[in-house]
Amino acid sequence: MPIVPESYDRSPLTSSELEALAIACRLGLKSKGLTGLKRATATLQRFQQPIFDVVALRSDDLRRYRAFRCFLYEEMLRRKTSFWEWSTQEWIETLGITQAARKKYRALSMHASLMDIAYLLGGISDLREVDDKRNITEMARRIFGTEVIEREFHKITTILVGKSGRGYSEDYNSIQPVKYCLCALFLLNRSPYLEDFSPDLLQKATTPPHALHGAHVRRIQVALQELGLLASPEEQLIPLSELISRLDTHDVHPQWVRWCSTWFRLASELPLKRRRPYLDILLMTGRWLTANHPEIVSAEQWDEELALEYIHYTCTTTAGEYASALGLKCLISKGQVGKKLAPTTIDRRLCVMRHFFHVLQDRPLVVEHAAPNTLTRHFNPTLAFATPPSVKRLIQPDPRDIDEVIWCKLTYAAATLSKEDYAVTWNYPLSCYQAVALLWVTSARRPNEITRLQLRCIRRDWDPSMLDERGLPVSDEAAAQLCYLHVPANKTKGPFWVPIPRYTVEAIEAWERERPLNQPKLVDPKDHSLVDFLFCFRGKKLGDNFINKSLIPVLCKRAGIPEHDARGAITGHRARSTIATMLRKNGLSLDDISQFLGHARPEMVKAYARTDPFRFGREINRANDLMRIVEGIIDTRAAKAGKPNVFFFLGRGSDGQPRFCGNPAWEKCAHRLACLKCPMYVGADQASRLAERLEVRDELFKFQTQVEMTLQEKAAAEGDIETLTALIEADTDVPPPEPPNEEFRFNTSPPDTSSTSPLSETQTDLVALGRELAALTRELAAVEKRTDGRNASARALKKQIAAVTEQMAALDQIRVLTKASLGA
Repeated sequence: MPIVPESYDRSPLTSSELEALAIACRLGLKSKGLTGLKRATATLQRFQQPIFDVVALRSDDLRRYRAFRCFLYEEMLRRKTSFWEWSTQEWIETLGITQAARKKYRALSMHASLMDIAYLLGGISDLREVDDKRNITEMARRIFGTEVIEREFHKITTILVGKSGRGYSEDYNSIQPVKYCLCALFLLNRSPYLEDFSPDLLQKATTPPHALHGAHVRRIQVALQELGLLASPEEQLIPLSELISRLDTHDVHPQWVRWCSTWFRLASELPLKRRRPYLDILLMTGRWLTANHPEIVSAEQWDEELALEYIHYTCTTTAGEYASALGLKCLISKGQVGKKLAPTTIDRRLCVMRHFFHVLQDRPLVVEHAAPNTLTRHFNPTLAFATPPSVKRLIQPDPRDIDEVIWCKLTYAAATLSKEDYAVTWNYPLSCYQAVALLWVTSARRPNEITRLQLRCIRRDWDPSMLDERGLPVSDEAAAQLCYLHVPANKTKGPFWVPIPRYTVEAIEAWERERPLNQPKLVDPKDHSLVDFLFCFRGKKLGDNFINKSLIPVLCKRAGIPEHDARGAITGHRARSTIATMLRKNGLSLDDISQFLGHARPEMVKAYARTDPFRFGREINRANDLMRIVEGIIDTRAAKAGKPNVFFFLGRGSDGQPRFCGNPAWEKCAHRLACLKCPMYVGADQASRLAERLEVRDELFKFQTQVEMTLQEKAAAEGDIETLTALIEADTDVPPPEPPNEEFRFNTSPPDTSSTSPLSETQTDLVALGRELAALTRELAAVEKRTDGRNASARALKKQIAAVTEQMAALDQIRVLTKASLGA
């Protein structure tokens, strides 16, 4: 310390000194040549030296010293004691000088020196009540030395600030409050060295009233632990007695409270954040017992009849009944008082009672200092407090999909999040927001799974044998890499990998590069292991409500959409069902979607992947017997030149080459089975050239479409030759369609049916084959009626029928009606 109080005369104020004070205060700052002031000054000499020494810490201005001395003389005269005798309360009162005195001495900066003298001479270490941040920092520098203060502060900032630290900003507004807290701790501890800090000091600094800012003190504590000056914090468990004392136990019998306390101590497998709400429900049950069964004060007195009555009460009660004062206040603010309990709330209350009695029946317990023993089993809690089936039926997963248009806007906002959307109030860097946003809209992960992701959770796969969509080897390795995300264990499944887009991986890697290095391993709340969380900043894991409270409002604002829709608030979990439904729309199977979502049971996915009614209708139509899929090719070269460019595949001729139809309205043509006579029929030569170009991918592309079967095609597909023949004969006089223009006339010499031999026509025209097959079938039926089927005529007819059938199979006309593959 620059000033040692013990080196001064600190004896009580004498009567002569009191008279001298009266003279000095009356004359004030007048010329020291006056006789009375000289005599008073000599008498008060023992006070002048310590005052001068303190003022000299900040200034050597005598005018300032005299003004400050005059002020202290006035206070000493008023109190009739010297400042050596003032109590802590009197010093604090003196520091809070009146507005008139502040105006009188404002130019002389008297308040700072007054704080110095209170600390150095009055022994007042705790100046937090004064709440003068600027003077506290400067005071520490004056007393302990600027060099010492800056050296110790640098130790703290090395741990906290920048990429090599915990990630705190070097901005003045961020780091200066920490510096103030550190200086206040130095003064409180009366030592400028971090090695002298203790847990008791930090606890005292954060204890009301006039506590230092808890977050800033915790930063200093983290740095001290990193430096090894404080032990790592262990889990601070609130003593059970203290926890019970904080609970609202009004209208609850004390013995029931003791049973609840016993359960709370035994149910250690449940995390504290679950046990605490369970305890509130048990106390609510205690109030119900007091009101309806005051004689029941112990868990031993419960039986199946009482359990049945409790179930009836739970299923019929309303929100707020028998609630604590704080719980009732919360329900009133939400407007839920008097409403019927939700099915999930009923099930949760009964679940608490089941767990309560199971623990007491299965584990040794001590109640009211009795010998350890288990609760006598009067009933089975699982059966006695079972949730009624009528309530269970109402508890069904109800994922709330986000509207497709809104979801597209949110996805675009996540992909384009930029500095323009970055707010000063954001607690995390922009790259962190970008990575979390893209994970949310692409990975279908639960919010707690995203916040629990670990470092190095990305995997890239590459195989040189990979082929692209056209079946060619992939030359660009970076573009062909498959990216996977390692998802931590969740409530239904252990750790697993899921595919994610490459741009999401790039955003994660960008955050990993910016993520501060000096982040501690933290406990995973799921499996209680120490892990390096991916989204860890300033020594803390991403908050559980980050996506709902911070990210989604930012995305909604950028997308220009409200944060609520017809189904309620847009939350992090709603993205999961939305993505699952869209994957289902795009044809992904339920098993694949279940694996992507990480469900333990495949049937769970049915609640998430909703069936799109439009897609369902399309599938029904596609499966309709009256519909068939046809294939064709598009000639992009001809399209550029304005020539015919769409050709429908008809089948293959006897030479094995494909045949096409150049009619752009082929699906409406009534002569699909008599194409040889049509001017838009593309025969062997032209079809062969198209096939060759298709083989080398010379500006030709395949396509598929679905058309409705004509009556002739349906009869052919069903093998009804008689109906087919009758329909063909009925359309004999219908002329083939006329081409739109001469460029569509590919078949320049349609065959003359009058001069064509029957054998030649059967090889090229399915109509003739159908007629011949029908005639042979009728003739065979007539022969079989007259004979036993073993004569030469019947055998010859059967051979002819087989030959015609083979020719029809060679043309492949009927098989095209039911198969969609061009190469089939």
